[in-house]
Amino acid sequence: MPSILSHRLSFLAFIFGCTMLSAFIFAFPTQVAADTVYNLVDYPADQNGYTLSGYIVTDGKIGTLSSSNIKSWSFSINNGIYPPFSYNGGNGVKEFEYSSVIATTTQILLPSAATDPPSYIQLEVPFSSIVLEWDNYTPDPLYLCQVGLSPSEGGGVIDAWWKWNPQMGGTNPWVIAQTSDVPEPHTLVLLCVGAISLLAYTWHLSIKSCRCRRDRIDLIIT
Repeated sequence: MPSILSHRLSFLAFIFGCTMLSAFIFAFPTQVAADTVYNLVDYPADQNGYTLSGYIVTDGKIGTLSSSNIKSWSFSINNGIYPPFSYNGGNGVKEFEYSSVIATTTQILLPSAATDPPSYIQLEVPFSSIVLEWDNYTPDPLYLCQVGLSPSEGGGVIDAWWKWNPQMGGTNPWVIAQTSDVPEPHTLVLLCVGAISLLAYTWHLSIKSCRCRRDRIDLIIT
C-alpha cells in the first residue's frame, strides 16, 4: 500500500512540474522581428511624489537605437493633486532625442557616459517645454519631467520633478523601459517548483529502477 501511495504522489509531482514548465514556456513566446512595446519603469523615489506610466514602441531593433527606430511613445504622470498629465508622440509625431540608447529583447537601457555627446533620452512634446528626460551623464546625472498646466490651473510649465543623482532603482545602466516578457518573481518561483517536482520524479524513478534490478538479482540467486 505505501508503494502505491508513493507512486501516485510522484506521478502527481511529475504532472505538476510539467504544467508549471509549460505555463512558463507559453507565457514568454519567442520574439520575432516586429514592433516591440517597452513599458516605462516607474521610480517613485526619484519622482517627487508622482507615479509614471507609459511606453516606447520601437521597430524591434536590438542594439543601439536611433530616432528612426522609434515608432511612438507616450507617458502619463499623476500625484493625486493635479489631474493626470498625459502626452504622446504617436500618430507619426516623433520628438525623441537620444544618445547611447541600447535596446535588448526585454529592456531599453541608458549607460552612463562621461564624454560628449552625453547619454540621455528625451521625450519632448513638439513646440513646447513639456519633456520627460533621463540624462545619465557622469558626474552629474539628471532625471526630470516638465509638464504644462491648463488655463484653469494658471497655465505655464512646471517642474514635476528635477532630480540630480537619481537612484533609478540602483541599476547602471539605467533601465528606462521594459517589456512585459521580463519574468516576475512569482513566475520564477513557480518555475523553480516545477523543476524541483520533475527532479523529484526522476529521482523516484531511479530509486524504483534500482530496486527492480536488485529484486531481479535476488531472484536469480535464489
